[in-house]
Amino acid sequence: MNLGIGVIGTGIMGADHVKTITTAISGAEVRAVADIDLNRAEMIASRVPGARALPSAENLIESPEVDAVIIASNDATHAQYVIASISIGKPVLCEKPLAPTVAECEEILRLEHAAGSRMVQVGFMRRFDPGYVELRKRIVSGIVGVPMLAHCAHRNVDVPAGWTTETTVLNAAVHEIDVMPWLFGREVVGVNWMSPVQAASGKLRDPQVVILELEGGALVIDELFMKSGYGYEIRCEVVGGKGTIELAPTARVAVRSDLKVHLDFPPDWRGRFAEAYRCELQSWVDAIFQWRSGKVESGLGPVDGPDGWDGYRAAAISQAVLVSISSGASRRPDCGVRWPPKIKGLADRFEHERVSAVLLRRSVWQPHRNLYPQLRNFIRRYEGGRIRRKVSGWSKAPFGRFSRLVGLELYCDPSFE
Repeated sequence: MNLGIGVIGTGIMGADHVKTITTAISGAEVRAVADIDLNRAEMIASRVPGARALPSAENLIESPEVDAVIIASNDATHAQYVIASISIGKPVLCEKPLAPTVAECEEILRLEHAAGSRMVQVGFMRRFDPGYVELRKRIVSGIVGVPMLAHCAHRNVDVPAGWTTETTVLNAAVHEIDVMPWLFGREVVGVNWMSPVQAASGKLRDPQVVILELEGGALVIDELFMKSGYGYEIRCEVVGGKGTIELAPTARVAVRSDLKVHLDFPPDWRGRFAEAYRCELQSWVDAIFQWRSGKVESGLGPVDGPDGWDGYRAAAISQAVLVSISSGASRRPDCGVRWPPKIKGLADRFEHERVSAVLLRRSVWQPHRNLYPQLRNFIRRYEGGRIRRKVSGWSKAPFGRFSRLVGLELYCDPSFE
């Protein structure tokens, strides 16, 4: 039986998800849509056999026909719909941002923690893009040595009315904020923001540059040009100790004629990342089936990709970039998770490694990543810290039962307390 999907928001993104599920995803079908514009929802539903337009997002979430929810509505509504879905145990794929504020992201994580399972996947689709997947694979292989720098560019043809300097960070730079730590395997520990355009009331400062400092000193220089005029283009070049690696151009053909070379660019992100969205949706649907059949540990949940913590982290780092805009100074992202479980004293003792400490803290109760090597290397940086052994069942380590979920028993000598 197919999985019944409900889509909240039938604008550009929601309508595209409906079309992709209907035409290209196996094991799932759209059964309901909802939008603040009911007429638009009815129009989208009319294109899908058996789908209904419901009068509200709440009706969609509560519908017995809907097994899982996609949230592609206005950013300000994301948190409330995610929370409503988690509350009744329905898996969620939420377009970025997970929530407009860090506090709302934290509340979502608390609810997942209380539920004992990850329920939310966040729509950072670049992790599913074949180019980025291959880029990461090559970096991990060591073909260019240890990655030290990345040069990124995110260029749009134009942006809608009302787009602000801050919107560029929250809706464009957030993709690099998510994908670059994933590529490098290192967390963001500092950010800075710059623009050649001087500040003026109501003026979009475009282009702009966001600089991410990663653990170990690696740097990501992210150029964001929202009104480039020539096309939609994404670039990423990673510089390592033994060479460089970059995304290849996505144009299918290059025309050489009249002493010129001509490349076509897509007008927006949909053409560039169509395959990424398809892979993202199929992976999510497959993960839900695995979860429902009991083939994965319950704590892993119906997620195969960026999860709630990734959404939280992106929100915290984005907030640090916004502070850098207003202050004109570099900032360190505050990703301190302010609720149990905590690794006592670790973040305070190693403040310069705060994000790494949070990564370790998070991993104790977030079991979804293969973080064993990363945790081992992190702990071994500090004298007296080590991983004692892999365990199954409940752990008796100082971090309590949450260690069991990640499959590690962590040991720290008393000087860590």
